[in-house]
Amino acid sequence: MYLKLAWLNLWRNKRRTIIAITSVFYAVVLSVFMTSLQMGTMNQMVANVAGAYSGYIQVHQKGYWDDQSLDNSMVTNDALANTIKQAPDVDESVPRLQSFALASSGNATKGVMITGIDPIKERKLVNLEPKIIRGKYFGSDSEQSVILASGLADYLKLKINDTIVFLGQGYHGSSAAGKYSIKGIIKLVSPDLNKSMAFMPLKTAQALFSTPAMLSSYAIVIKDVDGIDRTLAYLKKNMDTSKYEVMDWKQMSPELDQAVKGKMASGSIIEGVLYMIVAFGIFGTILMMTTERTYEFGVLVAIGMNRRRLALVTALESLFMSFLGVLIGYVASMALVLYFVHYPIHMTGALAKSYEQFGLAPYIYTAFQFSIFYNQAIIVFVISVLICLYPLSKILKLKPVEAMHGE
Repeated sequence: MYLKLAWLNLWRNKRRTIIAITSVFYAVVLSVFMTSLQMGTMNQMVANVAGAYSGYIQVHQKGYWDDQSLDNSMVTNDALANTIKQAPDVDESVPRLQSFALASSGNATKGVMITGIDPIKERKLVNLEPKIIRGKYFGSDSEQSVILASGLADYLKLKINDTIVFLGQGYHGSSAAGKYSIKGIIKLVSPDLNKSMAFMPLKTAQALFSTPAMLSSYAIVIKDVDGIDRTLAYLKKNMDTSKYEVMDWKQMSPELDQAVKGKMASGSIIEGVLYMIVAFGIFGTILMMTTERTYEFGVLVAIGMNRRRLALVTALESLFMSFLGVLIGYVASMALVLYFVHYPIHMTGALAKSYEQFGLAPYIYTAFQFSIFYNQAIIVFVISVLICLYPLSKILKLKPVEAMHGE
């Protein structure tokens, strides 16, 4: 009976009820969208550095990370590759061979990072093909050609089908020298990488550096970023840790990890301020409703209605309004966030250039994570319920004569 009475009371004054529901609705949408933007920015930072180049997790020879030379590279091991593939949340293990060399064209010379890649598996990580602005992607894993970053190509004044010369040191001090045609030119988001990266098929790189059947590392592509800890635990348990080392992106890029933690800390402060604004907004609406109904409450108490029953009905009304506002806001915020996941905000001008200087794409993304939606919805619902205690205290302390005279 009380539920039915509370529900009917809501719609006696539709305008008042809609205003209350709308205040909760906007609170949910605003809090979800702000949190989603924050998480999207952090995910983008990590994806640009870790997910799009080094991998969220890497497996390499023990000691390689401290001394990243070819002498510390590892022999291709099918047993290790199978262990990696069997780990939870692993989508692909991408083999890499990396080393530095001098790149030369005419009178121009520049130090570059040469990365030997598996053309097919690399699509799961960097995926160079969509980034190619001129030329084509590799057709096989052994062709004698390279793909250069556009900044490096511009510095060396190289175009498609031109020849580039590499000179460096191979495995155990051997000479590494070779001439290769330019098959493609790509644009990388990071300015530093865009000025120094050259990619070639894995077998071609192994021949150049005299490292047949050897790799620098396996860069691991993760299906779910939240599963990194599970993958790390599995690999550390099932592989030979006396010979191989496994590291996640936080260990490989501690400065990025610190930047993310700093973002999260500042984001928590912003969220706290946002919740204060949300709370005052909802309180203002409830205060208005309570003031409007003071005369009604006074009359009901005066004719003999039990204060506790009146408070119970009013509490149920508040719960209904809070629940409806949260529910509608939950659905609307999911649609809004999902839209910006597929159509991110594109920045232009000076702001876009500043993003590119930090190695970020000039887009603002939202993060579509269910934890964001239900966490924010629960927080706003709790705030609404706590604020609704105000009209209950007014009813329990109500003096009918004063209420009916508007005092």
